[in-house]
Amino acid sequence: MILKASVYRREHPTLDPSSLVIWLLGTCTVAAGAQLSVAKERSRVSGSILPAAGGEDEDDDGLPMQDLTLVHAIGFVVMASGMLVLLFFFIRSIIIFLVILYCVASASAITNVFGPLLQRGFPSLGRRVKVPVLEYVDLSHVVCFCAAVAMASVWFVLRKTVYVWPLQDIMSISLCLQILNTVRFSDIQVCSVLLSLAMVYDIFWVFISPLLFSENVMIATATGQGHTWNNSTDLPPAEMIPMLLVVPKAVDWAGGVTLLGLGDVVLPGLLVAFSLRVDVLKGYSGRRGYFVYMVCGYAVGLAMAILASVIMRMGQPALIYLVPCTLWLFLILAWRRGEVRTLWDGLHIQRPSSMVPLCPGSGDSSGGEDGGGMGEDGERAEHSEEGDREALNGVARNYARAGSSEAGAEDAAEDAAQEKAERRPTTAGVSECRQRLLGSDEPSG
Repeated sequence: MILKASVYRREHPTLDPSSLVIWLLGTCTVAAGAQLSVAKERSRVSGSILPAAGGEDEDDDGLPMQDLTLVHAIGFVVMASGMLVLLFFFIRSIIIFLVILYCVASASAITNVFGPLLQRGFPSLGRRVKVPVLEYVDLSHVVCFCAAVAMASVWFVLRKTVYVWPLQDIMSISLCLQILNTVRFSDIQVCSVLLSLAMVYDIFWVFISPLLFSENVMIATATGQGHTWNNSTDLPPAEMIPMLLVVPKAVDWAGGVTLLGLGDVVLPGLLVAFSLRVDVLKGYSGRRGYFVYMVCGYAVGLAMAILASVIMRMGQPALIYLVPCTLWLFLILAWRRGEVRTLWDGLHIQRPSSMVPLCPGSGDSSGGEDGGGMGEDGERAEHSEEGDREALNGVARNYARAGSSEAGAEDAAEDAAQEKAERRPTTAGVSECRQRLLGSDEPSG
């Protein structure tokens, strides 16, 4: 008697809802990070703060702003390749150190990103309290730090369970926002080099590395498997690296998760943030700007990467799709608008005539009764950025020399205003700017 049996393969769902969640998380993180990164530029252009002396940038919350250079771009790709090879061979031995480093970094990111936001929503948390070692710190930062430490601790203990993925996503998103808020491109040249090299990096380590290492180095490292040592029997169990956005599959009978590396968010996100800085400094908005196109390009590129992974049944290097949909689109738009050379050389603060002047009341002193800075002939006075900055510095110096009397301060301000009446604010505008600079109506004795 002969028995025959048939085995049927159970098909996986074509598309899981987790892919949509990952797409939303990636796109929203990029857009939010760009908005946070240009808060200072918005204030400078509108006139609520002034550039620091010497052109050095420092965030309002004390975080330094780092402009990337060509050395950073090339060095990043070289160091990333070396670190990837190191992790590929020794990931199971050093994974615990990566996990601890991830917890510390994410706790710091949550504090720095959400502390100022919490203070804006609840001004009462802006008061400063004394903390051991750190002395006086904003109460909002203390609250966020305590919440971040608790969140990182819970994740560390439960990181191997399936239910803790929302905490990991919050921590990873905070890291992305922190990087986008402290690192930026100053010109499109560095941006083009870094993103192009990063795309080559992805292609090499996903598609070419199996020919050299007999394994997919990128996938093996991301999943925590690492290199297969044939003569080793005491390796610790595999653990996925935490620097990922993770969403568990909802309808797939085999389970599993959908992943998105933080590099696929941060690197294109730096370009999206750069595009928004261009719009802010040049006074662009909507279709006239770059930001809307960049966010849409990132969304399309990420959707293409997700669809490619579904169709090919394997992980895809997302930058292959993201770089053409963002960088190439940006360069095409800049070329059509004749701005490639300007953006290639770098950005400088330029206040468009349609925006609020740096100092209230600036304009031609012969303006009409409405005080709008318009002369009888209807022409608006134009002020260069150097003239505005020189005027304000002159007022501050004169006021400092005036010293102890309010009358001396007013005379110094009036003298400074009369030197370049056609290029500088009116006396009332100078006085108001002086008060804004010094934060007091009366001079200190």
